[in-house]
Amino acid sequence: MRFTIKAKLAIAFSLLVLMLAGAGVLSYMKLSMMNDTIADLVDKSAKRVEYMGHMKAALLASIKTEKDAILASEDATIAAAASSGRASNEEFRKYLGDLYAFASDEGKRSLDKIKTAFDRRVSLQDQVVENATKGRTRCLPACPF
Repeated sequence: MRFTIKAKLAIAFSLLVLMLAGAGVLSYMKLSMMNDTIADLVDKSAKRVEYMGHMKAALLASIKTEKDAILASEDATIAAAASSGRASNEEFRKYLGDLYAFASDEGKRSLDKIKTAFDRRVSLQDQVVENATKGRTRCLPACPF
């Protein structure tokens, strides 16, 4: 069987077009899969970073209210600071729980350590506020300064 030059060129060009079409379809499918993977990673990572930012803000607000309670001179101010501190602590716990939902097993173990340390910090903060109230009422009449 002899092919003419015209037939040989047509077959070669057709094979080339089919190979390019196959490569295009394959690359489109892989790019689509990669895009889904990147979107998933970005969405989860962005949410994690957002939750950690909220946790940091809540923790800093809690520390500020603790300082406000220590420096307060009236019971109402101490009570307001303690109430604000409890609200900040609950906000921290809320975002910690939200972050826990996105975490891997290793991440959950790390978050459990953070939760344990935070619970200990909250109990110490409650003691500090209680001592601020007791110390202020005991110290005011007797302090020479």
